[in-house]
Amino acid sequence: MIAVLAAGIDEVLDAASMCASEDDRVMASARRSEELRRRTLAGRAALRLLAAWGRGLPLEQASELEISRLCPDCGRQHGQPRSADLALSSSTSTGRVLVAIADPADAIGVDIETVPRQLWAGFDAYALHPDERARASDLGQPAAVAARIGTWTAKEAALKVSGVGLRTEPSSLRVDEHPDPEHTGWHRVHGAPSPDLAGARTPGGPAAPTPSPVSVRMLAVRGSARAAVAANRPQEVRLWTMPELLTELGCLPDTGYDVGELSHLT
Repeated sequence: MIAVLAAGIDEVLDAASMCASEDDRVMASARRSEELRRRTLAGRAALRLLAAWGRGLPLEQASELEISRLCPDCGRQHGQPRSADLALSSSTSTGRVLVAIADPADAIGVDIETVPRQLWAGFDAYALHPDERARASDLGQPAAVAARIGTWTAKEAALKVSGVGLRTEPSSLRVDEHPDPEHTGWHRVHGAPSPDLAGARTPGGPAAPTPSPVSVRMLAVRGSARAAVAANRPQEVRLWTMPELLTELGCLPDTGYDVGELSHLT
């Protein structure tokens, strides 16, 4: 099962003092704007909250969890989150945070994006496969913008599964328009690099495993945002809210949470 937490940045920050590590605070304080500092701290705190639940630990121990974010390019701690005993992924956007955990044998990715009023010139050529451009051209504004951002979040999540991120051009990926009939709610992502390729065959070693196709599931989030979770293995998804998770962890601060802000999975 993939566990996902979707929450507002403000409500996560209300709990950050109980679960963020000192390294989390240092990295957040180094960001260049107040918005980015808040988003960074909220994303890291939310992931620790969910990971603590996944490990069966109390909230007080969330800050002690070993989570590495080593960047393979520069060696700094700002890369994708990794843990020895959980698969992890996180994403933030204006006012929102989305994090996920799964079995360490799985590879997962999440992305959340606020839908803008308009897209920058060249978005379709950069982000959309030709087949996706044709589908999007049939939609009127603002549905066309929301649909394009939905496809973008699906691809960002899928590229996080392999760990390559935007080193792969998003336009080379194609998200199936219709769900996989064998896995309700999941869409196959064609052209997405497989995480299994990271362990490619070495000379004289055993054959590399058959690459696992990447699939994505859209998450229904109220308001002007689109969200997605991707995995190398379609499976059950459990969507948490902050009140549910904090209650499960035995500590529910008064965050002023609006129960209507987030809906369940589509």
